[in-house]
Amino acid sequence: MKAAIIIPHYKDVDRLERCLKALQPQVSTPELAGQIDVVVADNNSGIDLTDLAKQYPPTRVIVETTKGAAAARNRGVKETTAPLLFFIDADCLPADDWVATALRLMDAAP
Repeated sequence: MKAAIIIPHYKDVDRLERCLKALQPQVSTPELAGQIDVVVADNNSGIDLTDLAKQYPPTRVIVETTKGAAAARNRGVKETTAPLLFFIDADCLPADDWVATALRLMDAAP
């Protein structure tokens, strides 16, 4: 695993889906297939995100019961072994080259 994208989430499925949809072509390129771990850290919203995660592989969902985005982010970090960590919020829409730019910059100046 080269990098993990940690996405805290709480009761905002529409925007989370927009975020995942924008990330999907970036993390599924032939160069990055199997190299990016997309972790949605749901902040105990009570919403089943299983089907959504299946639509956007390699997304997986974990649940953090402690309230707050920081707790969700920290749980996401604990759930991955990737050496590089990229953070984005569920209500953000990444640029088309967000992952490639992050990887390029991390390789240039970790």
